[in-house]
Amino acid sequence: MTDIGKDSSRLIFWGVFVLIMVLVAVMLYPFVPAISWAAVFAVLTAPLYQRFLSMGWKPAIAALACVGVVSAVFVVPIGTGVAIAGAQLTGQVQELVQTKATGPEIEDRLAAEVDRVFQPLLDSVGANNVKVSKLITENRNDLGQRLAPALTNGFRSVAVGALTIVIALLTMFFMLTDGKKLLAPVCEMMPIPQDETVAIINRIGQTIRSVFYGVIAVSVIQGLLAGLAYFVAGVPGALPLMFLTMFLCTIPLLGAPFIYVPVSLYLLATGNVPQAIGVALWGFIVVSNIDNILRPLYIGQNAKLHYMAVFFSLLGGVLLIGPIGIMVGPVILTVALALLDVVRTRRRLLDGTGDPEPEPA
Repeated sequence: MTDIGKDSSRLIFWGVFVLIMVLVAVMLYPFVPAISWAAVFAVLTAPLYQRFLSMGWKPAIAALACVGVVSAVFVVPIGTGVAIAGAQLTGQVQELVQTKATGPEIEDRLAAEVDRVFQPLLDSVGANNVKVSKLITENRNDLGQRLAPALTNGFRSVAVGALTIVIALLTMFFMLTDGKKLLAPVCEMMPIPQDETVAIINRIGQTIRSVFYGVIAVSVIQGLLAGLAYFVAGVPGALPLMFLTMFLCTIPLLGAPFIYVPVSLYLLATGNVPQAIGVALWGFIVVSNIDNILRPLYIGQNAKLHYMAVFFSLLGGVLLIGPIGIMVGPVILTVALALLDVVRTRRRLLDGTGDPEPEPA
């Protein structure tokens, strides 16, 4: 075969290879959240899985037990908490509708309370003609039309989330049972010594554990602070609302406002104006901001990353791929920094400014 023929064959091969890899990436993209959650759960339960194996359990039984632990510790409590809180909120809304007023009258009453509370402030800045009640009356039909798609999307998101968890648990099972088999091919594909590849993988595991425990710890603190406001304000169902707030605080860009804002509006609609203002201010000033301080600090200290780097990786990961980005963002940052360390080490060796490292056995 001539040189031109060989070059054409190589070009065709690499073109087909790149095309296939792109198609695989596109095909797997919808499952990135499920795969990411599976990786998180697998890393967190890996020590438990190894302990089961040391007790003589078969790999499949040990992995199945770990899936059961994750379901019992995370999936079932979260699902139960959401169901209880949803039922509680639904009951309160029904009670408000039956005992206080009809739907439009509730809107009018709520708007009137907002007008009464904020009108002095609006008057002081020259906005005398701004009336919330008038805006609601004029746009009531439009607001209803906009609310219906939002509710539909919300139910769709819940269904997608449930399917994602099921796929994640199934993928986690195979990650635990076949994870060791994947290590050798990964090390062979990496153009660096095996010990450096293993070190990067260990750093990824440490970052995942730090981020996960940091998210859980800070979310618990946020939920407790929000629950304190609910109890002080005398909100019905404060306990399930507190647990629901904890759960939502684990989801970036969602969080506590999805609970304490409706709670504040409920208090306002029922005539508890001081409590409504107190819950809203406590939520916006304390609950919604404390995670911006505590979470990057905790993760940075445990994952050996700078505070600001963690902050931007958390936010950037969420904006890139959604809630699971809170785990993926710091992992990407960790891999990038580890690869930069490898590059710096190679440059020092090439420049003759560093001592050569021993080759792995």
